[in-house]
Amino acid sequence: MSELSQDLIEKITKTFNRTVESNNVIKRISDKIEKGTATIKDADRYAEEIGRSLSYALNLWLNGSTLPDGRLYYNIANDVMRAVLGDDYDKIASATDKIFKIVNDNAGVGLKIVTPELNTDRVEGLIDALSDAEHFDDVKYLTQEPIINFSQAIVDDFVHDNAKLANEAGLKPTVTRIVMSRCCEWCEGLAGTYDFEDAPDDVYKRHEYCRCVVEYHPTGGRDKQNVWTKKWS
Repeated sequence: MSELSQDLIEKITKTFNRTVESNNVIKRISDKIEKGTATIKDADRYAEEIGRSLSYALNLWLNGSTLPDGRLYYNIANDVMRAVLGDDYDKIASATDKIFKIVNDNAGVGLKIVTPELNTDRVEGLIDALSDAEHFDDVKYLTQEPIINFSQAIVDDFVHDNAKLANEAGLKPTVTRIVMSRCCEWCEGLAGTYDFEDAPDDVYKRHEYCRCVVEYHPTGGRDKQNVWTKKWS
């Protein structure tokens, strides 16, 4: 790894962590996690704020004046983006894992939480797009909303993978897509609650600036299993 890559990673990470620590929304959701009251909506908002914090750090330290020839060469992009997106994933996955355990416990379900792997295809796609441009400032926008989108998609992957596990366990889970204000026609067409097996793949997808929330209920609001006796009611 080059000296420049190491320097950028250190500066971005320091700013990222400091911004996360001072974020009141993240603090509030962290408190709810500790109290066992956090929901999947909170996980989605947590991911949005983590992504926003990383975007701020990237935009502060990555620009034409800090890069050789004003370009983010592949080797630097590969080093920096893999490191900071990995950190972004770790923060979101850690919190979301705890939130999904709360959701399962509240539903009386004793299933283990499935933690989806980091989506390396999306990471590599960002690296390629950032390094292909001759002038970084022409693609600087990719360190803004796409970073938030990447972060929220981590929670969407949690929803899919844990709903799938609940379905395989015979719990008849449901998946709900909730539209937010100023929603587009495409998102409105996907809004609603689906049995996991009937949910279209697009339910888990989001376009840029999409703030829809994708939730799941492990038992579809129907039968519940006692964690200790394993009896259903």
